[in-house]
This record gives sequence, C-alpha cells and structure tokens, in this order.
Amino acid sequence: MAIAVADYSTANFNLLLDYSDVLPIFDSLDGDHLANGAIKDLFRRHNVQGTIGLALLHKHFDLCDGERITDVRGTSNPSKIDWQTSSMQAFLAEFSEMMVSMKANGILGLCSYPGDGYPGRVEFTVGRSNVNLTPQEASLLPSAGTREAAWFYTNDFIKRGCRCNCFKTKKHAHSHGYTVSS
Repeated sequence: MAIAVADYSTANFNLLLDYSDVLPIFDSLDGDHLANGAIKDLFRRHNVQGTIGLALLHKHFDLCDGERITDVRGTSNPSKIDWQTSSMQAFLAEFSEMMVSMKANGILGLCSYPGDGYPGRVEFTVGRSNVNLTPQEASLLPSAGTREAAWFYTNDFIKRGCRCNCFKTKKHAHSHGYTVSS
C-alpha cells in the first residue's frame, strides 16, 4: 500500500504546537540523540538526504483559511518532490514506522533540502510576518538559547558544520537560524 502525502491543510497547520510547547516533548524523547543517530542513518541508508531533511514540527502563528506558509531561501518557491517513487515510498514507510515506534509522530516531520552551498539565513517571526537576515547580519544578535529545529544530512552540511537553529525571544516569538560553524 502506497503512503500518500496529503494536500496542504490550514486546519492541520493550525494544530501544530508552538515551539515552546513542542520542545519539552522533543527533549523527553531524547530528540537530539534520535535526530543525530537512528534518523540520520535512515535518511542516508535510503539516500534521500539531498532531497529532504528532518524538521521539528511547530508553528509560528495560526493561519486564516486559505493561507499557507511557503518559504525557501527567503523567497517563496514551488517545490516538487516525487513522493510516489518506489525508493521514496520505502523511505516514507520506514520513516513513518520509526516515528510511531519512537513516539515522535506529530513532533518530527520532513522538510525540503535547501541545496548544497546554502549560505544560510536567520528568520525572525514578528506578528504574522517572517523577516529573513543573512548569517552575517544575524551574527550581531545574541545567540543564547538556540536549539536545532531542522537537520540536513548531506556531506555538504555535515562538512561545513551547518546547524538549523530556533531560539525563543520574549512573547514566544522565535527565529530559525541556518548557521555555519567556523
């Protein structure tokens, strides 16, 4: 039986937990260990790391009917992944089974890979807007309290030491930072 990828749903998006609510659940699952161990191994074994990555599922704010959040490299672009190939279906079946067995379904999900050489960005949520800064611009901001919110498993990301971070600021606002270790 094929695993279907559901159409975008504003109602389902609005059911996602806020970052501050999902993080304690992620921690209770030893999420960092899972993301950097068994899940990383699964992505690489199925050779999907150049197409998709792992994401901590959470929302920035609620959406109104008909709205959607789409953003790639600070610009909204369509993304086309063929979810129906036999290799992708095998990955999805094992990923789904793993999420259920680890009690991480609804906490961890999939996201598009931004591409090798991706320079990074830091995204601030202000009200119902996302503002993107370059890593250089963001380097002027305090970085305390950051946690990984997405994981990409390509050799490029691993070699450059890239991390995709999320950090809370006052009033539950948070930011995603794609940074390169020096």
